Amino acid sequence: REMRRVLPDHRLEPLPPDHPLYHCLHDITTVQYTPLVERDFGPMTAPTLEGITLDGKLAVVYSRFDLGDGWEMFPHPYSRGYSSEDALKIGVNVLVYALTH
Repeated sequence: REMRRVLPDHRLEPLPPDHPLYHCLHDITTVQYTPLVERDFGPMTAPTLEGITLDGKLAVVYSRFDLGDGWEMFPHPYSRGYSSEDALKIGVNVLVYALTH
């Protein structure tokens, strides 16, 4: 909802598996989610990032699943996110992608 206030004419769209963000440093084709995600959504192995492209460039990256708990590398029993290892890989790829595009 907040993104609609900032960019009312743009919508978040799923990033396809072949998007360069998933492959710019770490080759992210599968990920592991926390047990709470698997309990609530069933078994999942693909990363689920969304983005908004402005003028042909990815300007917004959004994840409905938590990355921050994974970056802290401290398991949280109520986290709905990615494993620490995969959250770190995604975060690094987002940073590398932003710096190189």
